Amino acid sequence: MITYIIFKNSDKSFYLGTSTVNSNFETEEFVINQSLEYKENFNYTYNASSANEGDLYAEAIEGSEVTIDADENARMNAEVAANQYKRDRKEAYPPMEDYLDAIVKNDNVALEKYKTDCLAVKTRYPKPG
Repeated sequence: MITYIIFKNSDKSFYLGTSTVNSNFETEEFVINQSLEYKENFNYTYNASSANEGDLYAEAIEGSEVTIDADENARMNAEVAANQYKRDRKEAYPPMEDYLDAIVKNDNVALEKYKTDCLAVKTRYPKPG
């Protein structure tokens, strides 16, 4: 399984190991590495010279083993799980352009459809708790 190892570009520090990369990390603020041999309890750095100009990907270099704080890891996993509905909604909502177009054209039918579609997304991906 491929794991994406994400680093902060500013100080080249290890940030996150994850099975998926969302668009929040596809910016100049982060550098991403694809790894088949990621070890969760090791620190990583990256070799910036292996990245092409403007490329978000670089070679990861395995560092020393670190102790994982189980409580902090559980807290972070719970936070990610609790906010999954936000990521699901963001991908499922109709394009904002449709809403703006309906406003500009004063198209009440399109506005109502947009609202209905948004409410359906909220129903499909309810806020927990």
